[in-house]
Amino acid sequence: TLFRSEYKPGQKAYDFKNSIGIDIEEAVSDCAVKNFSKINVTEVLNKINTQKYILPKKYNQDHFMTRYVKVYAMTSDTFLTLSSVSYLMEANNPDGYLLIITDEKNIKKQDIKQHIQNMGDSVVAVAAANLDKECEHKAKMILAATKLLSDKNFINENLALTTELQNWKALLTDELNEAFEKVLKSISEIYTVEGSYQVSEKGLNRTISDFMERLYTMTPIINHELINRHNVTAQTSKARNVIVDDIFHSRLFDKYASGTSAESTIYRACMIHTKDDENLQNVRHIITNFIYSCKGKKNSFASLVDTLTKPPIGMRKGAMPIYIAEQIMQLEDMPVIYHDKIEIALDAKLMSDVIAMPEKHYLFVEEENGTKLEYIQGLEELFAEYGEYCREIENMNRLAKLKCYIQAWYRSLPQASITFCEKDFEEQEIKELISFRKLLRGEPNPRELIFEQIPKVM
Repeated sequence: TLFRSEYKPGQKAYDFKNSIGIDIEEAVSDCAVKNFSKINVTEVLNKINTQKYILPKKYNQDHFMTRYVKVYAMTSDTFLTLSSVSYLMEANNPDGYLLIITDEKNIKKQDIKQHIQNMGDSVVAVAAANLDKECEHKAKMILAATKLLSDKNFINENLALTTELQNWKALLTDELNEAFEKVLKSISEIYTVEGSYQVSEKGLNRTISDFMERLYTMTPIINHELINRHNVTAQTSKARNVIVDDIFHSRLFDKYASGTSAESTIYRACMIHTKDDENLQNVRHIITNFIYSCKGKKNSFASLVDTLTKPPIGMRKGAMPIYIAEQIMQLEDMPVIYHDKIEIALDAKLMSDVIAMPEKHYLFVEEENGTKLEYIQGLEELFAEYGEYCREIENMNRLAKLKCYIQAWYRSLPQASITFCEKDFEEQEIKELISFRKLLRGEPNPRELIFEQIPKVM
């Protein structure tokens, strides 16, 4: 077998390759000319960039959390037509965006500042620099190599080429990343809606920390990296649910005062070490206001979660179920939570679901007054004896228990009592009776059954 050598400057070494009947660079170049004569280099950069986020070290150390800023390359034309970063939204919701304009020579500083004001988004920072001209050629070669690697006919005809083509693409990708790294290091100023930041000798990472400090001024400090995050692990979620369950059942928390269990460390981080945190008191105040806004009105949790996760608070979702459960339990009225239109029993798992899908969960607070209390108490006296037929009623709220009592009574009736359709006596309101029976056959929402449906048919 014949071999040929190839020198790789970056590795300062020779690679020996199988001799193949096609020139790799020529094949890739031909493919690039035919298919990628005009490209947007920044689109390639955003796909292959190894530094997709900047983690501001100083901010994260000072606030015991991990914030991350999305790095996004674009041309000046793209930037000037961008009306909102919602078009760039990431599934993991970064704390900010650093938009890198890669053709600084084509845009004026004043135009950058004006467009940022037009966007009016406090989480956006913009920087401008010039990308090396060679980057366009390298980006075209990467696209061409990718296309050839996905071309089954080409690969079948040149089987020995596959590994070499993959290595060649990897080298080009590394070189393009190095060029972008130089762009990041060359940034001297970043612009935001609140003003500009000079990078100077402190570096870009420290500048982004300063940006985060000015942006998130009301963030509670929760010194527990496993709970102070948006997406917690299954083990952390389980420990958090134990705490939430304890809150809902008004259990004592002395057992968490010491020890190294997950429940103990999370409880202390969230509830004990934060007692003097004014920002957390503000979070509790916001949650309380949301709860009171739901009195007699069904509101989505999305607005609450949105307020708590965005500037100036920027709180992580991991600890939210604990604080929301805490404030719900201080309510004298009766909270009712819906998933879409279905009422769900209040428990620890529900609170996790509320934060995971806030747009699908709603809170309604049933205001208790003398008339309603008398009405509920009367129904309880009538049907409470049927509670022995209800399962897991200790996890139900008062209305859910009452609904269970009434349905247990209904199911205990003789068959004739739940099927007859003719009057037994002249004054009997048979239509209302039939409607009442229909209410109890399915799985009605407790609050709607007791306060709306039963009064309506009786």
